[in-house]
Amino acid sequence: MTDETDERRDRSTASARSLIGLPSGGAGDQVPLFSSDPGVPRRRRAADAVRLILHGTAFVLLGWVASGEPEIDARLIELVADLPSWLRTLAWVAYSASALLAVLLLAAGVASRQDRSAVFRDLICGLGTAVIGTIVAGRAATGVWPQVFPEFVELGDRLAYPTMRPVMVVIVVLVLGPYVNSNAQRWMRMMVVSVVVAPVLLGLTELTAILGAVALSFFSVAAVRLAFGPPDGLPTIDRLRATLERVGISVTSLAYLDDQPGTVGLARATASDGRALDIKVFGVDAAQRQQTERMWRNLWYRRAGPRPRAGREEQAQHEALAVLVARDSGINVPAPVGAGRVDSGDVLLVKLGPHGDALDDVAEPTVAQLSALWTELVSMHQRARVAHGSISPTTVRLEGESAEFVDLSQASVFPTEQQFGTDVVSMLVTHALVVGSERAVDVAASSVDRQILEAALPYVQDAVLDPSLRRRFASSDMDIEQLGEKLAERLDVERPEPAPVRRVSVKDVAIAIGAIVAANALITQIADIGFDTLIDELGNASVGWLVTAFLINLTAYGTAYLGLSALCEQPLPFSPTTLLQAAKSFVGLVVPSMVGRVGLDIRFLQKQGVPLGVASTQGPVISLLGFGVEVALLALSAWAIGQEIEIDGLVDFDAGGLVTLAGVVVVVALAVVAAVPRLRDTVVPFVRDAFGTVTSVLTSPRTLVHICTGEARDRLIKALALGATVAAFGASLPFAALVFVSVGTGLLAGLAPVPGGIGVAEATMSGLLSASGLPPEQAVSSALVHRLVTAYLPPVLGFFAFSWLTDEGYL
Repeated sequence: MTDETDERRDRSTASARSLIGLPSGGAGDQVPLFSSDPGVPRRRRAADAVRLILHGTAFVLLGWVASGEPEIDARLIELVADLPSWLRTLAWVAYSASALLAVLLLAAGVASRQDRSAVFRDLICGLGTAVIGTIVAGRAATGVWPQVFPEFVELGDRLAYPTMRPVMVVIVVLVLGPYVNSNAQRWMRMMVVSVVVAPVLLGLTELTAILGAVALSFFSVAAVRLAFGPPDGLPTIDRLRATLERVGISVTSLAYLDDQPGTVGLARATASDGRALDIKVFGVDAAQRQQTERMWRNLWYRRAGPRPRAGREEQAQHEALAVLVARDSGINVPAPVGAGRVDSGDVLLVKLGPHGDALDDVAEPTVAQLSALWTELVSMHQRARVAHGSISPTTVRLEGESAEFVDLSQASVFPTEQQFGTDVVSMLVTHALVVGSERAVDVAASSVDRQILEAALPYVQDAVLDPSLRRRFASSDMDIEQLGEKLAERLDVERPEPAPVRRVSVKDVAIAIGAIVAANALITQIADIGFDTLIDELGNASVGWLVTAFLINLTAYGTAYLGLSALCEQPLPFSPTTLLQAAKSFVGLVVPSMVGRVGLDIRFLQKQGVPLGVASTQGPVISLLGFGVEVALLALSAWAIGQEIEIDGLVDFDAGGLVTLAGVVVVVALAVVAAVPRLRDTVVPFVRDAFGTVTSVLTSPRTLVHICTGEARDRLIKALALGATVAAFGASLPFAALVFVSVGTGLLAGLAPVPGGIGVAEATMSGLLSASGLPPEQAVSSALVHRLVTAYLPPVLGFFAFSWLTDEGYL
């Protein structure tokens, strides 16, 4: 280490210690209404495409529902008709005030001296799209022209779909929101609530119409943002310069970078002494968007760094602390210069520009240079106890044979072994992208202690990589599975293989279709119902209720996250874990329910770095507790509806002989394991991990509550879905009866060794529905359609979920 580097580190360490306090500027800062620069970088986001599809679909579906004059709309109008006069007056004031404030915001924008052509272009396009959509949908769904001021006209029996004024106000709020200060944003949120709730209380709109208005607003704004890119809500250059001056940093040049890849603004400046500065801008006007993006990414990816709900100060302090800890331990990271927050709310973190070139820009890195990167990473882990969290070819830099890490925004100063392993895998993948997999493995094996690499082997998976690194590696000709195999071969160790998953074949699909046809024919015969009667019942079913049943059933997928996350020490990504449940519905068509569920759980958890023994116990433990929850719900619901559960037949067998046979099997298995060393070395650690997992679950009330709560929610949501299906045929059952039928069907179908419970579930459900009081024709129709909606349609989505999880390395 040179004297110059030591002096630079000492000076920056003192500066870094002051960063944790984030000094604020003086009082009296005046924040203008339009405080963000319309000229700052704009970038398109994939989330806007998702919003476009989801809200467009919701708008169309709500219009279809509104065209049928749903009963819920009429009931809501009757309900609000009896509201007290003072509440209606308050709603009228709020409804009018929201529109007036929207007009005032537009007027303020026109009066502003700054060039806001992009803002008004977004407004005109968004409002134009919404007006066209409102007129077309209104005539198609209800045959009524939309009204901007419905409180001043006489409304007919049919109200327009959607409600026009909320559409316009919400669009104004969404478009202008990123440009105004945080105080105005709070008022805007109140405007949205007022313009949505007030017309409902006044009886000027129906539930489907107001929901359609919100969906159309978000659809229109998403279309505009996809076309032109949304603003990043960053402060103006003048405001940024003033913030720097308040924290004692004088600059001669200052500009935003053209590429803004993250949730914070990136700027570059030249200090008065000639040093290059890198600036991160946690703008107050972009705070909500930053939190939303972090929460969205946290749903999909397991990442280190600040928590998703972290505020601006917390993000800057987090990175400043990581820099301080790393530099105190002698790790090369960019020297911090200062940080600050002014009364306007903007938070800055300023560091010296990085030294050397990014690994991406080095034409032919030498072995010594690549080894230097490994040495620096191991030092960061062992001396500083810091995990970087986002290693990639752009965040590691080389200057001669000296390595430097940049961007510690995702670093962890309380790292887990998984985060250390993720860093090692990310560095290996980074090297492979630049010099190829063979050379990357050779350099790693010669530069890093083999124990470190062996510990990282379970994490050589796509799922642990940073999303940007994962996409880049996926676009290359290399495969991470092959990279892991090469590393294991180089270390001369056996790489653990995930549990095999049975794939669907044409033969399996043919068997499933045949089983469905046979089961339905059998049910029709048993119930002594003709096909004509069955077709008449199906023709009278309400499609709206069936769509509701389908959507309710999908919400049950999210409950499985509670159980898996409670059992695993490693953090699990929410959305992939939820999609895993959809994938199970696909695999469950051809694999007995319990087998498919446990197999996918094991493979998924292994991909998250969970040891095989621990992963293998998660599914059985959750399934066992779920079975207990089902028995408890079945007993409670049976008691509630006055049914009796006959259990005499369940114990009519030779218990002594069965116990003796089980004992013999266990003794023989133990003898085989003890006699074969290779088998013993494999089984004993697995049993030890499994025993530890089961013990930890049984001795942890919190874990038990999380798992049982999630399993109970899953069963109750499915009972609600069954209630919606029954309602589609014009019938109804008490909720306890729905729970009894749904849980009883699930128990028998799950225990039967039939793929997807085909045939067994339909026969069981139709029998239980008949016993609960439904006419035979309605019971059979409800059972068949409910299984279609909740068991045979979800696998279509499950196929895409399974493919996505496989492609992304989660399975």
